[in-house]
Amino acid sequence: MAKTSTYSIGFAVGSGNREDVLDQISLISPSDTPFLATAPRTEANHAVHSWLTDTLAATSTAAVAEGADFVTSANTARARLSNNLQIFRRTVVVSNTQRAVNPAGVDDEYKYQVFKAGRELHRNMEKTFFAASGACATGSTAAARRMKRLDDFIANSVLARSVRSWGEGVTIGASVTACATALTDQRLNGMLEFMYHNGANPDVIYLHSAAKRDIGQFSVSSNVRRNIDLADKKLVAPVDFYDSEFGPIELTLSRWVTRGANTNVSSTSLIGSIYALERALNRVAVLRPIKHIPLAPIGDAVRGMVLGEVTLECLNPTGNGRAWGIHALALNT
Repeated sequence: MAKTSTYSIGFAVGSGNREDVLDQISLISPSDTPFLATAPRTEANHAVHSWLTDTLAATSTAAVAEGADFVTSANTARARLSNNLQIFRRTVVVSNTQRAVNPAGVDDEYKYQVFKAGRELHRNMEKTFFAASGACATGSTAAARRMKRLDDFIANSVLARSVRSWGEGVTIGASVTACATALTDQRLNGMLEFMYHNGANPDVIYLHSAAKRDIGQFSVSSNVRRNIDLADKKLVAPVDFYDSEFGPIELTLSRWVTRGANTNVSSTSLIGSIYALERALNRVAVLRPIKHIPLAPIGDAVRGMVLGEVTLECLNPTGNGRAWGIHALALNT
């Protein structure tokens, strides 16, 4: 009879081998917040933050006769705008057992969860700035205050237009049922031209991935300017600046700008948007900066919260523009 050998295998149940867990945690959930990271900051001192806007009188070519009597000129009234401060919060609870053991990838589970909560809060703020309009609320003891978003301010501006209306004089009240289309050089410059004649000087465009791809496919004949490495004259991708007919504009890709539906054919979705903004006119007003607040332990666990209270300060809505109805190209096109 053949002699059998007895030996240990590394995965046997009850073996004395230590498990092999990489002492590292991979986190790829998107946490970039381009608007929040670059917007100017200002201070808020109340639950409702207000500011004033003004306009110049209409231009006139009228002449005044020599020795004419004094006539009072009509003055334009200043307008007060405001926005509610919105509280953003994430709570953290970790058992003392979990803090006492030796988890892979982190030194302290509670500190790691606080770190994650801070990232999540920044992301929630960014998403709110670009969220759909209509959720603003003054709040009460039973309901949360909600800030106005970019859409809420731009919706009251003459610059709110659909894609089809760029250069065609169609107002916001017109039907937009047939507006789903790709972004083109002509349409983009038409939007910027309309904004220019209303006094706006946008210097940044926040756009979703589909619109960024559209710009990347502008034809050569459209005089699109791309990033060029002057050292070797090679084309550098992606396009970070667009040299429009009304001056260079920074293109900022954002995961949080609403993107049209993605299908295998041209989408008929009307929800895809881009935002042309003047950065100095759009600020983040801070009443309480994001901060970790430890709380009293609950039972055999530690707890705390990460909290901040901010709002969007849109100093003059007519300096901003939004276009919607930009469809998303299929991922394989």
